[in-house]
Amino acid sequence: MELEKIHSELIKSKKIPLLVSIPSNVYYISRFRSSNAYILFLDDEILFFTDGRYIDRAYRELAEKGIKICAIKRSPIPFLARLIRRGGMLFLE
Repeated sequence: MELEKIHSELIKSKKIPLLVSIPSNVYYISRFRSSNAYILFLDDEILFFTDGRYIDRAYRELAEKGIKICAIKRSPIPFLARLIRRGGMLFLE
């Protein structure tokens, strides 16, 4: 299933925000293989988090699909905690 279709279905089913963190699921959804990557589906955008080892390739392969690429410099936990406080909920796969 393409990212846009998944995003549309998540919005319809009100399962936003959804964090995909299991490497095999990240690969299945994005076709991007990485040992350190997350996909975060939000109402209005899709964010792809990865570390410096993969960031250039992520820009080349995913940015053209309309996915916002975010570099992981530290743990993503503080960002996710702020997201939960703002929106009240975070779905996990």
